[in-house]
Amino acid sequence: MKKGLYIFLIFLLFFVFSVYFWFKSKVPRYSGEIQLSNLQGSVEIHYDSFGVPRIFANNKKDLFYTFGYAQARERLFQLQLMKRVIEGRISEVVGEKGLTIDKYFRSIGLFRNSKRYFERNQNKFSKEHLELVYSYLSGVNDFIAEGEIPIDMQIMGLKPEQIQIEDTLAFVAFMGLGFGEAVHSDPIITSLELEYGDMVKDILGEVTNYTLLAQKNEQQNLKKFSELFSESLLTLDENLDALNIPFFQGSNSWVISGKKTRSGKPILSNDPHIGFSNPSIWFEAYLESPEFQIYGYFLPLIPIPVIGANVHHAWGLTMFENDDMDFYKETPVKGKEETHYVFQGKEYLYEIMEEEIQVKGRSPIKFQIKSTMHGPILNGLLKSTEDLSFPVTLRWTMFEDSNEYLKAFVGFMESKSLKEFEEASYYLKTPGLNIVYADKDGNIAYFACGAIYEKNFPTDRILDGASGRFEWGREISVTQRPRVINPPKGYIFTANHKHFGNLPYRLDGYWQADDRTERLTKLFKSQTVFDKSDVLRIILDDYFSSADFYLPVLFEILEKNHKVLLPIEKRAFDLLQGWDRKGNKESIGASLFSEFRLQLGRKIFLDEFGIKRYESISRTSRIHHFMKKVFSNPQSKWWDNIQTSKKETREEIILDSFRSAVAVLMGKLGTDPIHWKWERLHTLTLKHALGEVPPLHLIFNSGPRGVGGGTETINNLLSKLSEKNHFITAGPSMRMIVDYSDLEHVKLINPLGQSGHRMSPHFQDQANMFINGEFRYINFLNMKESVNRILVLKPKN
Repeated sequence: MKKGLYIFLIFLLFFVFSVYFWFKSKVPRYSGEIQLSNLQGSVEIHYDSFGVPRIFANNKKDLFYTFGYAQARERLFQLQLMKRVIEGRISEVVGEKGLTIDKYFRSIGLFRNSKRYFERNQNKFSKEHLELVYSYLSGVNDFIAEGEIPIDMQIMGLKPEQIQIEDTLAFVAFMGLGFGEAVHSDPIITSLELEYGDMVKDILGEVTNYTLLAQKNEQQNLKKFSELFSESLLTLDENLDALNIPFFQGSNSWVISGKKTRSGKPILSNDPHIGFSNPSIWFEAYLESPEFQIYGYFLPLIPIPVIGANVHHAWGLTMFENDDMDFYKETPVKGKEETHYVFQGKEYLYEIMEEEIQVKGRSPIKFQIKSTMHGPILNGLLKSTEDLSFPVTLRWTMFEDSNEYLKAFVGFMESKSLKEFEEASYYLKTPGLNIVYADKDGNIAYFACGAIYEKNFPTDRILDGASGRFEWGREISVTQRPRVINPPKGYIFTANHKHFGNLPYRLDGYWQADDRTERLTKLFKSQTVFDKSDVLRIILDDYFSSADFYLPVLFEILEKNHKVLLPIEKRAFDLLQGWDRKGNKESIGASLFSEFRLQLGRKIFLDEFGIKRYESISRTSRIHHFMKKVFSNPQSKWWDNIQTSKKETREEIILDSFRSAVAVLMGKLGTDPIHWKWERLHTLTLKHALGEVPPLHLIFNSGPRGVGGGTETINNLLSKLSEKNHFITAGPSMRMIVDYSDLEHVKLINPLGQSGHRMSPHFQDQANMFINGEFRYINFLNMKESVNRILVLKPKN
């Protein structure tokens, strides 16, 4: 028996060491020499202590080629997975659970329409810009040709494929689609208004006359479509979450003029909020050739940095949140329903495309996509097909020829002056972005980048597409977009809010909750001058501004009902009263308040919305607006629980929410509130696409780690009100602070690490630093400083 045990242990050790060395063998080397056929000259990659490549080449072609090669060495799995997703081919890899994803992205046409866009407009692309993209693609594809397949790709059965320029363009579209809250909000708002009529004024601020948008006999079908579509999108989101595919969700950025800094030089700060991913969504790299340098944050498949900085200027971004999507209910021609639709009394042919989706483990799926002049019909996403005679389309600005986003991104990178940077911003129509800018000359600026059209109708409902009454008007001139240059107050910040007024046109959007806006306003008004330490304090600020809104009313109600509270509830009340309203990891008040807010949303809306609509809308910023509007109105009809015979009041619902919050915390964390620390609830696990598969989750996932911050604090580590927990799903995907008085200490941090290889020393070497609010430093004035590993790439032969 002992002999058998020894044999088993020896076999186990052999297996463990074999797996270890297998994983280790895939980690790229960071020094030495490699010969490559497509280089013109010798290139050096200097790897810093966190594995970030600093690439030095004699020309841009070699520079971007080497960048593509370097990125593929670390992130090939990520590049290949994202290629399958945006092309609508993930079912080839994961089977039937990928069908919802594939049908959605093929219906929207990220890859198909990007290909068409490029075919129509390739003559408008400058030769130089195209050469940068093709050089990058050549570098990526040359690494693929070497046949080095990462472990996670082998486990998933993901075979490497060449990356095309259409993939680059399609990923920009994917980025823009993630900004589009309309796809989540508009159908649900339509459904709620059709069901509850004037009652929605309490949450929307206005009510639409739906006879303008749809005939009376069509409204039930419209409601049914809305609910089925929202349910399908909920499934889509869950499947994307399982694959660790992140969407952009919000952001903070600000610039402070030298007039307001102790040094007299501007400071820029940025932390874009994106669904957390593993590997991290951003790939960092420094690129330098004669007369060109940039430290960039690069997205998968895109060779131009979306965020960047150098010794001359820096820029950051947040989501503009402008509404650049509209849904239209189309009217088929009677007797020709399958082929024709009506617009302003005339018949038009659908554009019809036949697609075939390859599905792992089963036969292919035939999938038909129809489009009208407004855009693709989305009915094919519905779980039930009985409403196919009631087509609904989506119009989106992404693929319009005037949207020269590549020209904009290259312009941001290469501009030599504030004027050149502003002119570059004019070319970006979608994705809608707030761009903040600072430079060494002391300028600060803000530019709203996004197509704005005249629309004198509600844009967050499904519109009548046949009448022509809801067509977009003229596009607002790029020079009339919101912008601010060197404002007298000395600072600019954006937090996905509507921070501009007095526009000569209507601008609808999905502005996020005002919690961060209020807090940033207060902090910037609280002192006259700032330095880098102040900016660091602000970027990590975890004060819950929403607590200032909710708690006074809650405290009044708890005081009034103090006699009926249980001893544990009285203690919780005392703890909440003594809370400093900050979300540090040790905070008990943060746990109480966050659970109270979660319970409050469910008790106000779940009875009317139903679970599917509530979960869908609670994944958007709308839920925070809805809750605040109802909370401010004691007479709102939403307080009543329609599932009971009695009529509930605001006081009863708020009290019940508090008591439920205490009961939940007791169940999760024990009966003694001293153990209700925020870090025990508010945890971050950076999940890999294989992270749902035991025991692979133990290998590929990173975490969980207890974290401070909170939903809609400036340190915006978000959890979803749609869930019954406080697990973090999105937040700062990077943090960057550039102080033009101290370019030797630019502050940067990544939530995980630079490498996608599990056994790389740079897989998660920044994770604990990120959690603890720490930063890395780099010296922009000497980018060859603090580098002890150099990889030399030379032309073969």
